[in-house]
Amino acid sequence: MLTHDYTVICEHARMEFGGKWTIIGLFPNGIGTPQIPFPLPVLTFFQAFHSDKAQQYRFTAKLSQLDNGAVLASANGGVHTAQAGPVIVPLALGNIQFKAFGLYSWSIEVEGQDEPFLTQFNVAHVPQPMMIMPPAPRP
Repeated sequence: MLTHDYTVICEHARMEFGGKWTIIGLFPNGIGTPQIPFPLPVLTFFQAFHSDKAQQYRFTAKLSQLDNGAVLASANGGVHTAQAGPVIVPLALGNIQFKAFGLYSWSIEVEGQDEPFLTQFNVAHVPQPMMIMPPAPRP
């Protein structure tokens, strides 16, 4: 059985030498943007699971807008665990376009498990930062 520990939403996640992970462009409180549509070249769901034994797990994942059920992206894949313990699965989605503010859901259905693992996040309007120009030098 696979259990879900947490999901981190970021732009990129990459494994470094020695097995450590580098997370780039973390979205700790959802995604804020001054306008819609809002394109993201890459959106990564960095997921931590725990496996109770060595096993092959197959999964289907999808990113959906909650209010209308529109699917923005989906992925299929699998992961093999050599032993019981932590399992890290970063799934990067390319060219995501958010067309509305609101609540979104990332769901992963693992073959043989009853319920999907869900992560919800908000795409919210944030005002564009004001650009303050320094005064021009006097002649």
